[in-house]
Amino acid sequence: MLEAIENKIRNCRRCELHNTRDFSVIGSGNKDSKIMFIGESPSEEDDKYGMPFLDESGTMFDELLRHIGLERTNVYMTNIVKCYQPKYIKKAEEKKAKAVNICSYWLDAEIYTINPDIIVTFGNFATSYIFEKFGLRDKIKGIGIIKGRVFKSRGIYIIPLYHPAFITHVPSKLNECKRDFEVLLASGNFEKICEE
Repeated sequence: MLEAIENKIRNCRRCELHNTRDFSVIGSGNKDSKIMFIGESPSEEDDKYGMPFLDESGTMFDELLRHIGLERTNVYMTNIVKCYQPKYIKKAEEKKAKAVNICSYWLDAEIYTINPDIIVTFGNFATSYIFEKFGLRDKIKGIGIIKGRVFKSRGIYIIPLYHPAFITHVPSKLNECKRDFEVLLASGNFEKICEE
């Protein structure tokens, strides 16, 4: 089923972003993984190859995964928006909201198909979308406040974290982000520490 979704994403023309993309950026990694990482949108580098997290933020993501003993082959990674958003669209909130509204259909299909036990959201944007989707609207706060905390809704644990791109801009936060990532090591105790 995931292959059918990926093919539809590759050929999607539901919004104007298909005019400026090289490739739709589909999710990648272990399709049987119980951990799903969700970012906002592909980088320009991702757009060239059709895979997520390939730029500097991807290098940082790899480092954070290795810190907790994981590799990309252990997890599934995707974005809400599936096509690269040129800067003029990123700054145009109405167009960005339209892209999210259209692309979230694909993300919802990925979540349903992967059926993860844990969803890790990167940054405010992905966190807000997932919290809204899972009925946690009242828990939405700035990522700096809720990062590293474990929430549970509809049988899925949701963990908001800083986006790896943030660390590329603020390298002094690397150790803090590594500590936040370590919450994934406590998955056996999530029931005791989660917020619903």
